[in-house]
Amino acid sequence: MTRAAVTGQASPLKAAPYNTLGQQFTADNVLASAALAEAESFKQEFGGGLIQAATKLGLAREIDLVRSAATFLGASILDIGSTDAPNAEQVRQAAQILQLPMSWLISVDALIWFDPELKESAETETGPTLNAALRDPTNPTLLEELARRQVAGLRLWVATGPMVDSVLTEISIGDEAPDPSQSHADLARLRELAEEAPVIEFVNGLFSQALDRNASDVHVEPGPAGFETRLRVDGVLTDKRTHSRSMFDSVVTRIKILSGMDIAERRLPQDGRQTIRVSGEEVDLRVSSLPATEGESVVIRLLRKKSELPDMQGLGLRGSLLDAFRRIIELPNGLFLVTGPTGSGKSTTLYRALEHLNRGDTKIITIEDPVEYDLDGVNQVQAHSEIGLTFSNGLRAMLRQDPDIIMVGEIRDRETAEVAIQAALTGHLVFSTLHTNSASGAIERLVDLGVEPFLLSAALRGVLGQRLLRRICSSCRRPASADDAHLIAEMVKDVPLDPSLPDATGVFDAVGCEVCDGSGYKGRIGVFELVDVHRLVQSGLQGNIRDAMKLEVLRKFGYRTMLEDAFLKASQGETTLEEIGRVFGRRTVQRS
Repeated sequence: MTRAAVTGQASPLKAAPYNTLGQQFTADNVLASAALAEAESFKQEFGGGLIQAATKLGLAREIDLVRSAATFLGASILDIGSTDAPNAEQVRQAAQILQLPMSWLISVDALIWFDPELKESAETETGPTLNAALRDPTNPTLLEELARRQVAGLRLWVATGPMVDSVLTEISIGDEAPDPSQSHADLARLRELAEEAPVIEFVNGLFSQALDRNASDVHVEPGPAGFETRLRVDGVLTDKRTHSRSMFDSVVTRIKILSGMDIAERRLPQDGRQTIRVSGEEVDLRVSSLPATEGESVVIRLLRKKSELPDMQGLGLRGSLLDAFRRIIELPNGLFLVTGPTGSGKSTTLYRALEHLNRGDTKIITIEDPVEYDLDGVNQVQAHSEIGLTFSNGLRAMLRQDPDIIMVGEIRDRETAEVAIQAALTGHLVFSTLHTNSASGAIERLVDLGVEPFLLSAALRGVLGQRLLRRICSSCRRPASADDAHLIAEMVKDVPLDPSLPDATGVFDAVGCEVCDGSGYKGRIGVFELVDVHRLVQSGLQGNIRDAMKLEVLRKFGYRTMLEDAFLKASQGETTLEEIGRVFGRRTVQRS
């Protein structure tokens, strides 16, 4: 919406320095350009106004957006507690006079009312002044409707969501009513319930249990008769428990309050984050809510600020693989990538690499989202895309801090990839992660992002692909049966295996005991594949680097696939064939 047509006569209020509301937001430093683009994308996908989109995404405070919009339109601000705010009866009367259905008024999220002191002037030449408070000033629907009704005088307001909701939810419109947010009385009651001892104890107990079990995520899922809680332990959802439906709303409200989310919004997905203390330990919460048919599904990721990182051997890096890994990360410059899906332990591996290199004579800076572990002697930066601190912008700023080693949480776009490549080419050692299914797939991913292959040959030093497998419980494992001992040889024929792999004589089956809570597994171990790009280039490899990613070429340099590393660890009694099948696909280890 432009600044024109804000009165019945469709004349601008004053000269406009900016053509769009978004430009006003960036000029007022309320939204950075990247945050504005994210809000506009959200608006196009889910509807609603730009202010609502930015608020739902947590990109800025609603009141700051409203103030900027008021400046843009030359309008006034209407917020909870404003002395100019109308009551429900005033809005209803204005709607009746102008023959506007209340259901339509609610659908455009707006309030209209006549100035009380000018009520008697209805018979005068000019007529009374009508006030219009818009929650979405980019939607011209209401103003166009008022113009058609030839409203003589109009005073425009930009209203906050709570202000509009507080009035509209008081208005009874019978069967025409949509399904608006709960009334303030209902929300106040929910907030009270969320602060009651049983709810606080339930939520704190849920978090404590998750921390005791070393769970990475807590799932709260509504059902028709109750709600369930589940924990993700060692990558698998477990410990399913059912609770009374009567507690569900207050439990979700409590979680939303803790994570700084809008408790009134139940129709759109939300994300929240907060740091809390549970059992004396500082824990970061990353919360996601998703509206479902039975209520909001909530998932909480728990990040312990002071977790003890496993050493490289504990990660599963051993032998020649560990030697090659250390050799690459100790190079003076270049780009090193770790690939894998979400939750595959990429950040943990990079943290261990940084700890290995943190000897006091180098400056190490990271930019992450979120910062998962605190590293002594390392400058760690939390990315905030909502204020313009993206990976690419943060990386540029870090380069002005005279660093030796840089870690970027993730390469997501061309801009970040190009800055990382340039940093690697100008003498810095750069670490980052990439979402690909294999180490060799990182090359194609970077090329797809727009990086030239010749730059990759010059800057890239190595790519480590990884997954996490559950580690078999040493207290209850038992040797596999004779049939299981031959399972590796009977695997699907399409999977090429290194013939030097040991046989399956050391394979164990998971059983389950009190130590492992009956699962048969305790903890996780990484399986890896490493492409030593530096060694490939040093060998004088000719041609495109993409051609060098072929298996027959990599085999000449000691390359072993993740699946082969997984079978190696199974043959050494560290995991099971069933676990390999779960992670890599059942058919991979299917009996013939």
